[in-house]
Amino acid sequence: MSFSSMMKEFSNQVKRSDQKNRKQTIARMQLNVYRMSNRDNQLFHIFQKELEKIASPLPPLLLPIISKNLVICFTPRSGSSWLTDMIEKSGGLGKAGEYLNPEHLPGIMSRYPALSLTDYVARVLKGTSSYNRVASIELTWFHLRNFALALGCRPLKDSLPKPFDGDSWYVWLRRKNFVAQAVSLYKATESGFFHSTQAQGQQSDGLKTPYNNEKIKKWCEHILQQEYGFERWFELHRIKALRFFYEDLCDHPAFILKLLYTFVDEPFPEDFELTESSHKKIGDEHSLMLIDQFTREEHQFIEYWIENRGEKSAFK
Repeated sequence: MSFSSMMKEFSNQVKRSDQKNRKQTIARMQLNVYRMSNRDNQLFHIFQKELEKIASPLPPLLLPIISKNLVICFTPRSGSSWLTDMIEKSGGLGKAGEYLNPEHLPGIMSRYPALSLTDYVARVLKGTSSYNRVASIELTWFHLRNFALALGCRPLKDSLPKPFDGDSWYVWLRRKNFVAQAVSLYKATESGFFHSTQAQGQQSDGLKTPYNNEKIKKWCEHILQQEYGFERWFELHRIKALRFFYEDLCDHPAFILKLLYTFVDEPFPEDFELTESSHKKIGDEHSLMLIDQFTREEHQFIEYWIENRGEKSAFK
């Protein structure tokens, strides 16, 4: 049964039921809508699976709790790993990670078991916070959307619990050139080579990735849809995020890091000096060739989205 037909059926059941059974019917309807909305939600299902492994009662989450939360919103291949590596090394903004990424959840829950997703986030952020009780988390729009759905919330309608409320500090990291970003994501997903810290053999596989217009366009839309989701979410909750691009990070990494400390009103560590990161750009001449070919073939598509990115949904 489709989502819309299920909703219609339950609506008819509510109309047919008498006053005595109406509340029970509505409660059953809400439960089934909740299950339907999470049918394809990896975060929800993996958390439920990990929950079964917890055999004993958990100790309470003791004070002091986090004083400041830094939420890093990003799109894939925008330099987020590089940024969070700098944050962790600086020592005063916590250890940022993709704690709501379904692929990372089992490993993280083995260190921070919890009985609910909200409790899980609280325990992780407390455990990864810095000496000054500042914690950071990084996430894509799809991570945040799935977290909301797993809690029974509507991502672009309802308020969410901490740290995704109005009391946190938000960073919005994107990439100016979304075509180069999509090509980078295409090559990474095809070859399995996502970061310069991986093995050299995987890097050579990335060089061999053939041109594929359809897949590059799909990744463009994947990126643009996440921009749209975050922009609508910021607007709904009146969030004023600190905005910068991957290109800014490449040109001025030390300045960006100091800017983050200023943004959350924390002193920059006096003895910290930014050293060369193990995360490096992995774009090459082959990437430029793919970008150039896609730009020639899809100039109208690109021009349209330069004009409308963040304002329109990329998904039909």
